[in-house]
Amino acid sequence: MRQNQTLDAGWKADMLRTSERGADMVVAAGPNFQELMALIGHLLLRWGWLEDGLRGNPIPPELERVRLIRNAICHRLVSAHTYVEGESLAHVRCRLLDGSLVSYSAADLEAAIRELEGTSHRYRAR
Repeated sequence: MRQNQTLDAGWKADMLRTSERGADMVVAAGPNFQELMALIGHLLLRWGWLEDGLRGNPIPPELERVRLIRNAICHRLVSAHTYVEGESLAHVRCRLLDGSLVSYSAADLEAAIRELEGTSHRYRAR
């Protein structure tokens, strides 16, 4: 399978990847399953670095949204979905304590990673 990114670097919800299957050309939205899992791993690694940098101090209020995403993934993850064909986006689903389901797309995960990267220097995180 040959994959080409047709837009700028990074994981984008609207990123197109093409793969050839014989004479058929299939266009899929977003990352494959391994890439989605890599985003989760990258988010968790960055979060760990943040916690190390904080040295026991509280999580800064500007990272509350990222904290909620991280906690939902770590403690309440119920499924992960990617699609080879179709218009649905790759995402993970978490069931919150109140029973509601929340979904985070690859773009949501990438945005959370960027937030952590953008604030790491303030909290002595890597």
